[in-house]
Amino acid sequence: RLDVVELQRPLCDILETKFGGIDGVTVHCTPVEKFNPGIKYDAIVMTIPFNALPHALVKEIWTHAVSLLKDGGTISYFSYVGLPKLKKVLLNAAEKRDFQKTLTMLDTFHAQHGAGQDTVGRNMPPARVRYFEVGSPATAVLAS
Repeated sequence: RLDVVELQRPLCDILETKFGGIDGVTVHCTPVEKFNPGIKYDAIVMTIPFNALPHALVKEIWTHAVSLLKDGGTISYFSYVGLPKLKKVLLNAAEKRDFQKTLTMLDTFHAQHGAGQDTVGRNMPPARVRYFEVGSPATAVLAS
């Protein structure tokens, strides 16, 4: 089973056209933090631009994603290498504090539940992919 969750209707339409006819693939056009499939997943792959979102929303998405995983399930996500440093230069003081909360939360989560990371140097810009193996105590990290 593959559930694809996308927020933007135009992209949902493309995904439904390309993949909606494949057995076991379902496209859901809804905010990921509102997605409630009534099942738990072995793996979740997120391509959400966390560096572009306010900390409260990032925390809400991650808390929800963890709640959708089976114990021992895996989450992966990517971010662009160097973007956090560049972004900090462009933010005002309040935005920097909010952004730093997101970076700290993700780094802490990785330190406690990280199962690896890879850097894809051939991507433009280069990307870092992080993998997490999540058991039931994972939500404690996200509560802070």
